[in-house]
Amino acid sequence: MAEQVEIVKQAQAGGLEALRALVAQYHIPALRAAQIILGDPQDAEDTVQEVWIQVLRSLGSLRDPSKFNAWLYRMVRNTALRKRQQRATKLSDMALQEDLFPEQTESNPHADMMPWLPIALHSLSDKDYFVTSLHYFNGLSVEEIAQLLEVPAGTVKSRLFHARKILKKEILKRMNQKSEYLPEDFREVIAGMRGQIHWNKIFDGSLQGWSFAGKPIEPGTLPAGWSIFGENGLVGEEWQTGTTLNYGEPSWRDLELSLLITPLGGGNAQVFFRMDDVAQRFYVLDMLMGWQAIAIRKITHDEVGNLNEAKLDVVNYPLRDGTEYALTIAVRDHSITTYVNGALVNRVTDGSWFHGKIGLNVWQAKTLFRDIRVRLLN
Repeated sequence: MAEQVEIVKQAQAGGLEALRALVAQYHIPALRAAQIILGDPQDAEDTVQEVWIQVLRSLGSLRDPSKFNAWLYRMVRNTALRKRQQRATKLSDMALQEDLFPEQTESNPHADMMPWLPIALHSLSDKDYFVTSLHYFNGLSVEEIAQLLEVPAGTVKSRLFHARKILKKEILKRMNQKSEYLPEDFREVIAGMRGQIHWNKIFDGSLQGWSFAGKPIEPGTLPAGWSIFGENGLVGEEWQTGTTLNYGEPSWRDLELSLLITPLGGGNAQVFFRMDDVAQRFYVLDMLMGWQAIAIRKITHDEVGNLNEAKLDVVNYPLRDGTEYALTIAVRDHSITTYVNGALVNRVTDGSWFHGKIGLNVWQAKTLFRDIRVRLLN
């Protein structure tokens, strides 16, 4: 036991040999545990690979090295259960898609309509949402729902019909919307003595130029917890320690970042900026769903990896899952300002450091980021 604790401590201190020893000892048992939950060897392998990435990122946060075993298996269990739920949800989404758009074919120009489903669900009343969830996402029949709710089967059918009608209307509306959240002068070109400064799209369906966990993302791959939405959107989902995609150069200084951001559930939707290469220090715009506020925070880590946080500005702001917000962050020298739907929200003066990348992050949440653009001002 003492030897095991020492190995964990060495791994926490960055010892590669100790980390390899932990992987060699626990990889097969973790794989078996994941396969029991998922029933599929490939899904289990993917799960355990994802867990080891989480271990690399958060091993330093384990306060009691003697509990590594339980900590690891809890992580395996939670990740595997989440993957099983995601798999079941995808199958349920397909059944709902067939009921909403029975005329849809592979050549249908609306083939990417279903990513809007999580947002559209928020437009349902509590009663309609409940029966829709029971029927499509929990597999209950109309008769079973009627018995559970103690209502006639016809009432359940009526609520499902009404829910599908609203969902279809909301999905089509979302697909056809033309950035109605943006003021007319949003993203105008800056003209000055040194020429014109245009907005540049930094995501158009390809993650070229983006990085994850300190490494460039390989073409054709997606980091764990991320998926591509349509032609210009990214969905991040993480329920453990947060997950970040980065873009840009450590030398980036004065810039403006703009994007459309939709919280889809859970904790915080976050945007990082002036982030160093090893994620030891950065600023973060934090959409605090539980607190109904938008904050600017400064994050640093000490020599042993402990996080230090300074709240620079917190503004009460009504936030709602399923609502899309137009967000702009402008950083120039000591000045940091943020705008939501064209209106000023945060104003900060802080000159701790002036350079760094940008990043998209979710913290125990699910978030959609769309139409991501940046322009360098210096």
